[in-house]
Amino acid sequence: LGHEEWREDPRFDTAAGLSANRTARMDLIGEALRGFTCEQALSVLEANDVPAALVNHPREKVLTDPQVVHNGTVVRTHHPVGGPMQQAAPAARFDTPFAIRHHAPLIGEHNGEVLGEAGFSPEEVARLREQGVLRRDPGLH
Repeated sequence: LGHEEWREDPRFDTAAGLSANRTARMDLIGEALRGFTCEQALSVLEANDVPAALVNHPREKVLTDPQVVHNGTVVRTHHPVGGPMQQAAPAARFDTPFAIRHHAPLIGEHNGEVLGEAGFSPEEVARLREQGVLRRDPGLH
C-alpha cells in the first residue's frame, strides 16, 4: 500500500500491539485504500500475500458470485403467493441430492392438519376459523 514505515512502527510490532492499536491500524489502512476499487485493493493485497477476499454486498453480488453459482448455494423456487423466489440451499450436503419439496407455509396453512392430529374434528376447526381464533393467510383459498 506504499507505507513501508508501518513495518517499523512500534505500535504494530507485536500481536498485543496490533490488538491494542487496532483502531489506529484500521484508520491507516482505510485511508491508504480509499483511492482503490475493491478489485484493485484485492489485487494489491493478494500480490503481497495478504489473505483477503471481497465481501459480497449488496445481495445481488452474492447471487451472481461465480462460486455461489457453481456450488448451487442459491436455488430458485416458486411460492404459490410470493411467486419466484431464491433461497439458500441446505448447508449440509450428502450423497443424496437435495430437493426443496414444499414452499414455506403460509399463516394458518396447516391449521386443519395440526389440529386434526391433536384430536379436533373438522367441524371444530371450522368453528374456530369462523370465530376468528385461527388466522388464515389471505393467499389461501
